[in-house]
Amino acid sequence: MLKGLVLCFAFLIVQLGILHMIDRRVAASDRELHYSSTTKPRAERTEDRDDAAPAS
Repeated sequence: MLKGLVLCFAFLIVQLGILHMIDRRVAASDRELHYSSTTKPRAERTEDRDDAAPAS
């Protein structure tokens, strides 16, 4: 029984280590993706444009 518990905990530690590595890689790729973006935010439209038709 003790051998089974040790194997279970060892397997749990290995799984947690693998998940931690995957999480770090995903976080690094998200950070890389945000910095490499070339799109610029659009300017907000204003209501008082000069070429807009006057409201009657």
